[in-house]
Amino acid sequence: MSQNPGLETCKLWQKIQASDLVSQQEVIQINTTSTTEEACMKLIEHGISSIPLYDQKSNSFLGLFDLNDLIKDINLCITKSGENSPTDTDTDVDPDYRPHFSKSKIKSFYHVDPLTVQILKNSSSKDSPFDRSEDFTFLNKNVLKLSDISTVNPFYALLPESTLAQILDIFSTSVHRVAVMGDSSKIDGILSQSTIIKYLVNSLSDFALFPEKSDKPSPYHSDPALTNLLNTSLSDLNLAYKTVWAVYPETPVISALYILEKYNFSSMPIIDHSNIIIGSLSLSDIKYLVLPKFRHLIDGTCLELVQEVRFYQGVNDGKDRAAVFSARPEDTLKFVMSKLAATSAHRIWVLSSKNSSSLVEDPSSANGEFEQPSIVHSAINVLDQPNSLKRISRVGIAEGIVCGVVSLTDIIRALSKLTQAPARNSTDISSLD
Repeated sequence: MSQNPGLETCKLWQKIQASDLVSQQEVIQINTTSTTEEACMKLIEHGISSIPLYDQKSNSFLGLFDLNDLIKDINLCITKSGENSPTDTDTDVDPDYRPHFSKSKIKSFYHVDPLTVQILKNSSSKDSPFDRSEDFTFLNKNVLKLSDISTVNPFYALLPESTLAQILDIFSTSVHRVAVMGDSSKIDGILSQSTIIKYLVNSLSDFALFPEKSDKPSPYHSDPALTNLLNTSLSDLNLAYKTVWAVYPETPVISALYILEKYNFSSMPIIDHSNIIIGSLSLSDIKYLVLPKFRHLIDGTCLELVQEVRFYQGVNDGKDRAAVFSARPEDTLKFVMSKLAATSAHRIWVLSSKNSSSLVEDPSSANGEFEQPSIVHSAINVLDQPNSLKRISRVGIAEGIVCGVVSLTDIIRALSKLTQAPARNSTDISSLD
């Protein structure tokens, strides 16, 4: 009998194997002796969010470095203590300034002399005249030391014959990616939530526009339960309405960094003062702070960083990028999956449909305390200044205003229920990527 309850009755689509999901994938890796800067440059060059660390001495992989580790390191580099995370309580700092960042360290973050950095990289002596624990650690730290310092996405491996049902069960616990291991401790591919969604959209008959006219019929047929799920609206799946953390265009980048790390968010919408989404700030944007031309934006605003990154991306690949991807509560899961697969996005913001009610600001909560709000009493939590948090209560939502977010994890969890896999206890952090 299978050790995984429910797999005996899996339909064909649920039996897709991990090896099929990562076939012909080029695995990008980096040596454990590399620096954080070198690892980040790999992430930017290949447009990826994580990279496995290969140890030549042991001929094995010792961990994974991803964007959550990067943002943790950046926050550590610019906190006043240099040791505590900005999410920790520090009684020695000014209580009127939250989060606990050091202005001098923020300045030194982007005023790094290139010659000094090169000397630091080449120096292996403990008697070096430069203190490695200070401003330059962001660039020259060994990447292995930063692997999983965020504890968000640890290195997780599985066998090539693992089925989609098993993989969905793993990903439904908020694991975002796993390594598919081959022979001789070799990685055949990195399997992510995004990879699964794209594969299903390209392979399931439900997503074929004109299956009767296609020369290449979809290799996998859906069962009635899956078809019904795909044609169910976000509202009926209870995925349409959630509390959303947002920033204004003028919100400092360091304030967003604080919340992104504290709550393990992968993205936050940028809204104007009419509460309309005008952009989105994600961890993928933060990684550009490693480039010298962007480093000064650590002391800038969220909109400035996003605009500079989008311009840089457009110049380099010639692609136009939409400001924001959105859906409506009445849209189906099939529509959302198709849109995420087509855009390679990791989440989609849900905008409200017609409603006569409006948003109401909650003045009693604008006290600067960064605490997780109640979903019942708050619809949008907007970071204003470093110590200012505005909570906008839901008394109905005006049309076109962000009212929720659907992440890849949300979709994975919905699909996983069809595999009859055992339920797992986990915290609902579905605002994550």
